[in-house]
Amino acid sequence: MSTITTAPATTPSTPSTPSTPSTPSTPTRARATRIGLWAARVVLAVQFVMGGVLKLTADPLMAGMFDDIGAGQWLRLLVGACELAGGVGVLVPRLACPAAAGLAALMVGACVTNVVVLQISPAVPLTLLAVSVLVAAVRTRKGNRR
Repeated sequence: MSTITTAPATTPSTPSTPSTPSTPSTPTRARATRIGLWAARVVLAVQFVMGGVLKLTADPLMAGMFDDIGAGQWLRLLVGACELAGGVGVLVPRLACPAAAGLAALMVGACVTNVVVLQISPAVPLTLLAVSVLVAAVRTRKGNRR
């Protein structure tokens, strides 16, 4: 009687790979961060340029709101000029950080005014404050690719 013997099953030797999910490479992550930061800067620019133009052109809604504040129309013009300058500034790489910091300070004042004087929700100024702080805090350096 003949017996058939089989060799034990072997698997080809392959280097073991960790079972962790793949993480994006550093250049991919840096690119995603750069795109996200630019998107935040564009959102700030659009919002503040539009708001600044409405204030500077004496839109009836803006003029009425500043009448309700009671500080005079000079404040509307000052805020409009600051918003316009900050909105343009966040798009200029060299000015983005200080412009965003200035817009953040402006939004602190808007939050206080909304709550104390106008007695309305500060949700919009708080959101713009958060995005402004984010843009002001994130430093980008040209050539910082790893």
